[in-house]
Amino acid sequence: MKAAFIASILVIVGMILFIGILLFGNNNHLYSSKKDPSGATVLEKDEVTDPQLSFKDFEYLDSCRKYVLKDFLNIDIFENNKADLKIGLTKQTIQAGKKLESVLIGLKEQKKEDHYILVLEGNLANEWAAEFDRNNTWAYRVSYDRALAVYKLWLQNDINIRKYNIETIITGSGYYGLCPIKNKSSKRFSVQLIPKS
Repeated sequence: MKAAFIASILVIVGMILFIGILLFGNNNHLYSSKKDPSGATVLEKDEVTDPQLSFKDFEYLDSCRKYVLKDFLNIDIFENNKADLKIGLTKQTIQAGKKLESVLIGLKEQKKEDHYILVLEGNLANEWAAEFDRNNTWAYRVSYDRALAVYKLWLQNDINIRKYNIETIITGSGYYGLCPIKNKSSKRFSVQLIPKS
């Protein structure tokens, strides 16, 4: 009789723990994901998350372990070998900044700004030869100037990403970028949200 009573108590405690884990367990995974045809992970908003936080404008790159703003993934917004924006791409770059700011507002409202590092990264692709010096000082300067040019454009259009309490890095990675990707299609600029955990 005593053994049956103890067994009943253990079963009840186990059920309470199981329900507690289901209700209050780890909610770090805010998004479910699926693969798009290119192999990148496309984030889908989980129904239980706050609607203010939307990563719909980002893709998660598994190989880099970072979220990247889609607007800059497949375009080159700069003049060749310069930090000048191409004519006609200013408006699109400003719109991308507004999308980024909406994500930062969501992170602030959910008090999750300190969960990520925000990186504005300029870079160049090596269009000449694989043996070309990846540590070329000129490439680092131009790539940094590219990141700074986008940041300044956003500031001029009332998009101030530094007013949010998120660690922000403006950087130039020289030749290649993102992981790096060693080919001509390496992107010349990216906005990245890197989870700290």
